[in-house]
Amino acid sequence: MSTYMLPQMQFTWQIRQEDVAVGAAISGTTTSREYKWMSYNVDTGKWKLIADWNGGNWAGWSDDKGTYWLHAEARNTQTKEPVAEKKLLHSLMRPEANVLMAHILDGKVIESS
Repeated sequence: MSTYMLPQMQFTWQIRQEDVAVGAAISGTTTSREYKWMSYNVDTGKWKLIADWNGGNWAGWSDDKGTYWLHAEARNTQTKEPVAEKKLLHSLMRPEANVLMAHILDGKVIESS
């Protein structure tokens, strides 16, 4: 029995005054892709749609102060088969503006502001 592994998805982000722009890149695939972004509020246990399936690999995200899992999925535009998915933990600080306090990937702080 062989196991198929989805290609790796990498996240990037830009902190903007109005929100956090989150982007995804997938290595090793050349198919036409569409993306879906969601956030999970760790404090309330609720999911929220950031951006439904579309061809853009960037989305603008803002929310209340709290700790969130960001979840991105990518699929083939024609077949709708999954191409990749990934989660990233974010902490937001408000009320003045959305300020990303820490980026944690696989349990390690990779950047803090």
